[in-house]
Amino acid sequence: MKAEPMATATEQSLLFSPLVLDGALLRNRVVRSGCFEGMSQGGAVTESLIEHHRGVASGGVGMTTLSYCSVSEDGRAFSHELWMSPAILEGLSQFTQAVHTEGAAASIQLGHCGFFASPSVIGRRPLGASPKSCLFRLSYCREMTALDIEQKVDGFSVYYDEETKEVLDACTVDFVETPYGSGLVVNNPNASGSCGSCGGGCH
Repeated sequence: MKAEPMATATEQSLLFSPLVLDGALLRNRVVRSGCFEGMSQGGAVTESLIEHHRGVASGGVGMTTLSYCSVSEDGRAFSHELWMSPAILEGLSQFTQAVHTEGAAASIQLGHCGFFASPSVIGRRPLGASPKSCLFRLSYCREMTALDIEQKVDGFSVYYDEETKEVLDACTVDFVETPYGSGLVVNNPNASGSCGSCGGGCH
């Protein structure tokens, strides 16, 4: 009797099976999580950053995450960090296209580094929940007002922050990771839908 071939590890493992995540199909469950690449010199989506993620995608992951991108220009710790502005739109679109070409989904990590922001980069005192010193920066942050808090919360919601919504819609990333959670981003600029993870919508 002819022996049946043994199943490979990839055929047996749930890790390498497809996954539907918030309505999007990932080819497997391997996700390159957000970790600062240090490849956004001048606050731009550089060719080296795009090629880095293209290489990760071509290696077979289900999704790769671009990071770190601040929701506003005053949330940057270094000059070679992205912030969500129309100036990075074309680069983000190229990043997404490169990743999609290799068969993976594209994600972006949004954040704001608060009191750890660099005064020399943002041109002002950083914001914090309360006045405190940052030993790394040798800086002293300003306590946030109620308006500051409202603006920063809105910055994470693509429903309220029109500039962020415009950039995310146009660059067609598949997922967004924020301190509040992560979820699907509608990648059709004319579509109406919502992931619900940020408390707003992507309408």
